[in-house]
Amino acid sequence: MSVESRQLAVFLAVVEAGGFSRAAERLGMTQPAVSGHIQRLERQLRVRLFDRTGRHVTLTDDGHRLLPMAVRAVSAVTEVEQSMGRRNRTLLRLSAEAPSLARILAGLRETHPNFKYDITIDLSESSLLEVRYGNRHCAQVYDFDAAPLDLTGLASTVLLREPVWVVLPRTHRLATAPVVSLRDLAGDPWLLRPPGTRLRQLVVVACRAAGFEPYAPYSATDSYAIELLVAGEGCVTLGSPINSPSSLMVQRPLIEPVMRDILLVSRPGSVPREISATICHQMIRSYWQAAAANNPEYHATRLRSRRQDVGEVAVSTKTDE
Repeated sequence: MSVESRQLAVFLAVVEAGGFSRAAERLGMTQPAVSGHIQRLERQLRVRLFDRTGRHVTLTDDGHRLLPMAVRAVSAVTEVEQSMGRRNRTLLRLSAEAPSLARILAGLRETHPNFKYDITIDLSESSLLEVRYGNRHCAQVYDFDAAPLDLTGLASTVLLREPVWVVLPRTHRLATAPVVSLRDLAGDPWLLRPPGTRLRQLVVVACRAAGFEPYAPYSATDSYAIELLVAGEGCVTLGSPINSPSSLMVQRPLIEPVMRDILLVSRPGSVPREISATICHQMIRSYWQAAAANNPEYHATRLRSRRQDVGEVAVSTKTDE
């Protein structure tokens, strides 16, 4: 029985997502179906591809050997499907943040109608891997001074450089303060992203620089769960000032500068320059429109200093080699 391209695609999805359940969500499959594909692939190749520890999976030596070959095989099949099945339309695969999608698609379809677009709403840590492995042409990602991305061999464009604000329950003692110091939050319970994520590392590094180790009894990734934990359990966390307002939480600027860059990354030459420029323009405009609607205080403050910001003056692209 021969190895199927679908099995290799599922294998890559598990690698990129870091687990079977997350891969299943991304592929629109059930977790048993994903496990079944991997088990059949392992039987056919007569190797074990993953070491499984609870919900976490890591590649075995044989898995690492298969990875580059699977990338080449899946990319070749995708190229055949695009060139033969969509003769008059080129497929562009993009990972982006949900609020940006409507304006991005509208602009792209107007200026480049011959393209077919495959959009994924995803800002997870696997987006960069998808670009590196060729499963996505470009992706919108976050980069932090405290936890920098490895962009070796990729082209990157700064869309926006912005401060991260503290997120507090509306009943918090500092909820009405004009600015907040991290030092004043040393005794509060913190809500962080799961261990091993760069967003968690960002908060931990910032708190340590302020002189304390954050007490973090909770972790979450879902925005609704974060809102409930902040409001219901009195947790504090860090977030973007562009996020939508909430009746349960309030965002306040920090005295200590904690910065992040929003980047568009791609493999050099994988996206036509005019397409990349359109995506960048639409994303930047979307961010500023969202900031004006969601957080007028932040928008007005940043607007006054906009000429000093890298991503807000001109889009600068570089390639790390």
